[in-house]
Amino acid sequence: MLLKSWSMRRNQKPRRRVPLRRYKDYGDYKKWLREDFGYRCGYCSIHENEHGGHWHFQVDHYKPKSSPKFQHLETEYSNLLYSCDHCNNMKSDIWESDDPIADGIGWLDPCEHDLDCLLYTSDAADDLTR
Repeated sequence: MLLKSWSMRRNQKPRRRVPLRRYKDYGDYKKWLREDFGYRCGYCSIHENEHGGHWHFQVDHYKPKSSPKFQHLETEYSNLLYSCDHCNNMKSDIWESDDPIADGIGWLDPCEHDLDCLLYTSDAADDLTR
C-alpha cells in the first residue's frame, strides 16, 4: 500500500531550507525538517498523523554519521532527513553506494531525486497489505 500510495501522498519532492543558524546537536533541526518534509517520512511518505505522531519520527542522517567517511556531516542540514522510525531503523547505518542510480543499489535522497519517476507502483502492492 505504501508504494501504491506514494504519488498520491507526495505532492512534490521535499525541499530542505537553508538554516539560519547551525546547531551543535542535529536533533535541534527536527522542527525544521518536519516542515520541510511536509510532516511526512522522506522515504515512505507516511504522514506523522498516520504513524502515531511526531514522536515516532526521527532525524535521519542520509549519509550515516557512524561512517568515518561521513562523520563531518553529522550536523550538516543537507544530510538530514525527516524519517519515520520504521524507515530509519530499516536503513540503519547501511551505505552501499555514493551513486545509487548508476550502481543500482543504495539509498536515494528524496530531496535530490524524484522518487515518483524512479519507483514502480502498481495496484498489486495492495495485495501485500492484505
